[in-house]
Amino acid sequence: MRMRKFLVGICSLVMLSGGMLNAFAAAPPDWSQMPKNFDFYRGDLSENYVVDVTDIVIMQKYLSGKLKFSERYFQIADMNQDDAVNIYDFILLKKAVLSGEWDTALKESESDNFITPSITPVLHNLASQGTGNLVIFYVDFPECQHEFIPDTEQLNQIAFGEQDASNPNYPFESLNAFFERSSKGAMHLTGQSFYYTAKNEMSYYEYDKDALAAECYAAFDEEIDFSQFDGDGDGKIDATLINVPMSDGGDEWNGPWWSKSGSSGYEEFVADGMKIGHLITGNTQLTSIEEYNMFNATYQHEVAHCFGLPDYYLYYSEDYNGFHGEEETAALELMDDSVRDLCCFSKLQLGWYKENQVSVYDQNQGGEQVFTLNNAQTENGNCLILPCGELDYYGEYLILEYITPEGNNLNSVYPWLTVGNGIRAYHVKADLYDNGWWTWYKYASGSEFKNYNDDGIRLIRLVNDAEGGYVFITGDVLDGNISGWHWYAEDESESIETGYTVTVGELKDGAYTITVNKQ
Repeated sequence: MRMRKFLVGICSLVMLSGGMLNAFAAAPPDWSQMPKNFDFYRGDLSENYVVDVTDIVIMQKYLSGKLKFSERYFQIADMNQDDAVNIYDFILLKKAVLSGEWDTALKESESDNFITPSITPVLHNLASQGTGNLVIFYVDFPECQHEFIPDTEQLNQIAFGEQDASNPNYPFESLNAFFERSSKGAMHLTGQSFYYTAKNEMSYYEYDKDALAAECYAAFDEEIDFSQFDGDGDGKIDATLINVPMSDGGDEWNGPWWSKSGSSGYEEFVADGMKIGHLITGNTQLTSIEEYNMFNATYQHEVAHCFGLPDYYLYYSEDYNGFHGEEETAALELMDDSVRDLCCFSKLQLGWYKENQVSVYDQNQGGEQVFTLNNAQTENGNCLILPCGELDYYGEYLILEYITPEGNNLNSVYPWLTVGNGIRAYHVKADLYDNGWWTWYKYASGSEFKNYNDDGIRLIRLVNDAEGGYVFITGDVLDGNISGWHWYAEDESESIETGYTVTVGELKDGAYTITVNKQ
């Protein structure tokens, strides 16, 4: 009883002296000075990179039984590192806030490793981690030439140049720069470009792109060792891009040269004992060396197919949008519209999160659990998974992130389409299917397991898509009243209550506090 009275007294003091405590809170750290494998400040329960009165209130809730901690938050709260969280940690936390000397409690992650890519079993030719290779052939034909022909060094810079935020084409200043940002450095794209005039007229290759690729490789086989472009050692050149001119006739939107990507069916060796891996073909035009953002934005989507990601837009519906919403929404995503960053599900599959950047609601503990979501367009961007049953990245779950119109979500192609600033949530059903030849996402667009109306199970749906795909901000509640916040039933409808209620808390120092309850 005496300890309880002491605790109540301390808690009352905290609530009464909030203004004073805030006055002592230190400023956020200089990120340029942070250790590479920074994990958390001990005591920073709100994970806003400042130990302040907010953390005292969270600790108060835990000690009074109103809140449960996951293992990660238990570690953050354990101020004296005695494997227990109690009144002694509370006192140390309060002292840290009052003194402003909390930065000495910095803890570094035991591992700076990226998670294992879940996409590994899926048919792909370009590894999503490490160095991948892309060979580019800028091709024209005897009767059809490009209006603008950059030299190969310029093409190499467009494709493989380093990050440059001052480039007017940013965030599409290069294919490599875009993926390096999106992957937090987990993936680097390199390669080489070539200019080539085909032997036959354009129509000769319309339905045999592999023949054109083989011809291109044969033309340079004597001078180039193409085995250097097999990054994963599978005997195939990782990825090949053939860009052709825009022809005068035909329907260019649905024509044979509209941008496409897929694993090559050509089984012959084309050069230096190498076969063709993933083949991209398209007719997106370069108009000048100064303006090429549309070129890269288009092929960014196709290169992502080489990693194994499917289209998120719909194949058979008159409304082909996978996600709905235009200005300031959550709907814009690289695999749906080609002009924004990849979403949290894509990055999870590709292994573009570090081990401490994937938070999961602990169903064994249950009750109220608090998480923090950092800006997805930064190195500290993370995600939160709410599992259906046991956690399985190939199963069914809800996944959330905090997006902003920054970094790869800027758009120099369609600047009037603005990404929202807030929490984005997806409903995922990522089952895999092995048809005897390859493994694929069972419910991806184009799958035999999807119906033509697209109203059954889908690989990925935007939560609140039916309401316009808006982002969630402070004070919003995600529950069964919102479209897409349900598990799939046997009839493939989204109709089973998840039991999860998510409340979006305060946005502070570039991070949202997220409170999750599970019934």
